[in-house]
Amino acid sequence: RGWEAPRATLTHMPPLLATAGDDGVALWDGGAVARRRFSPHAAQVSALRWTANDRVLASSSHDGSVVLSERDGSLFDTLRPQARD
Repeated sequence: RGWEAPRATLTHMPPLLATAGDDGVALWDGGAVARRRFSPHAAQVSALRWTANDRVLASSSHDGSVVLSERDGSLFDTLRPQARD
């Protein structure tokens, strides 16, 4: 799958920039080529947010999950909604 121009961007810790598009998340370090791309969700990414200490990127999706990623793009936790009884 090809990567198109990002729909949403968020930065907190220059020069690292995180963008979300239809195919996932990309991490940029100021260059024209993304440093890392990954697709942590089963559906489109709806929001990105860096933690206050700039070490963890949280991404949420229309699939209801929240994925926590390190600054290098490695995933370390996924939070999923609980089923209702």
